[in-house]
Amino acid sequence: YVPNAFTPNGDGVNDMFFPIIQGLDVEDYELLIFDRWGELIFESHNIENGWNGNGPKGTPSKTDVYIWRVEFKEKYSVERQTKVGHVSLLR
Repeated sequence: YVPNAFTPNGDGVNDMFFPIIQGLDVEDYELLIFDRWGELIFESHNIENGWNGNGPKGTPSKTDVYIWRVEFKEKYSVERQTKVGHVSLLR
C-alpha cells in the first residue's frame, strides 16, 4: 500500500510519506521522491525513514504532486521489484 496524499503540518497525523510493504527484505530497499521536473528531492534506503515533505536543503516543499519510486526485494525472493506512482503533498 502506498498513500496518494499526506499533510506534513506537524500535527502528528499523516506527517510522513512512506510505502507499506509486507515481507520486505529491509537490506534491499530504496525510496526516491522527484519533483515535477524530475529532480531528485528525497532518497531513503531505510523503510523507517519516510519523506517529511522537505526538499534536499531542508526547506519545506510546496503543495504539489510529486513522483515516487520504490525498489525493493521480498525476503525470500531473488527478484527486485520497482513500483512508481504519485503523491500529493498538502500544506
